[in-house]
Amino acid sequence: MVTDANRRWWVLVAMTGALSMILLDTTVVTVALPSIQNDLDLSQTELQWVVNAYLLSLAALVPLAGRLADMFDRVRVFSVGVVVFAVSSATCALAVDEWSLIISRAAEGVGAALMIPASQTLVLNAFDVRSRGKAMGVYAGVSLVFLSLGPLIGGVATEVSWRLVFWINLPLGVVTLVMAVVARPDGRVERGQRLDWPGTLTIVPGLTALVLGLMQANTWGWGSPATIGCLLVGGAFLGAFVVLELRVANPLVQLRLFRNRNFAGDSIVGFFVQFGLMG
Repeated sequence: MVTDANRRWWVLVAMTGALSMILLDTTVVTVALPSIQNDLDLSQTELQWVVNAYLLSLAALVPLAGRLADMFDRVRVFSVGVVVFAVSSATCALAVDEWSLIISRAAEGVGAALMIPASQTLVLNAFDVRSRGKAMGVYAGVSLVFLSLGPLIGGVATEVSWRLVFWINLPLGVVTLVMAVVARPDGRVERGQRLDWPGTLTIVPGLTALVLGLMQANTWGWGSPATIGCLLVGGAFLGAFVVLELRVANPLVQLRLFRNRNFAGDSIVGFFVQFGLMG
């Protein structure tokens, strides 16, 4: 029974379930890759993109998704993300060739990007300042457990069929969506929020080009014109993004937060932790 006294814990469980589903999907597929390759007759490059398409769209769209959550009702943005993620997981499970699988994986990344910023804000808004640290610790800690369990779950599912790796997300998505509806978190936003178009038009292509270059460098070669071109274009766009964000009143990413040593230090540590985990 959801009451005003325990509502925040229902919100925490629902949002933690969403993040757990997202992180599980980053590792659960890995064990299934050989079976996917044999069944769909994928090349090594195509197989790499089964993983990379998800990560690329997720990395490129999280900042934009965060602003959309600030502009619109966060519960609605989160719910749309869950639906996109679940539906694209189903199309992954039904894929008949490399392109249908890769495009579906990219769509999964879009759904995950919509969920992550909204879910974090909903957890923060559900708890008072004194309890937020504990809540975010549960939110992140439990989700990382599912990240580490991904290979085990993927191995068990693959013993039945590699398609089961993706079907798992449908019941998880339904449960997450139902819990979010039952918990009724406060998704209201302040009026007057606008999309930072200069920031959006520089960070999205910048991150896309940079991540694409890093992902494909092993295939194209680090010295190839394609790799160097992607890295240079990505760097140029991101450099323009930094300059623009420091000049606009309501930036897509508040870069001035990095002047705070605690925030900057936490961000650096978080970067290397995620880098190590994903590697």
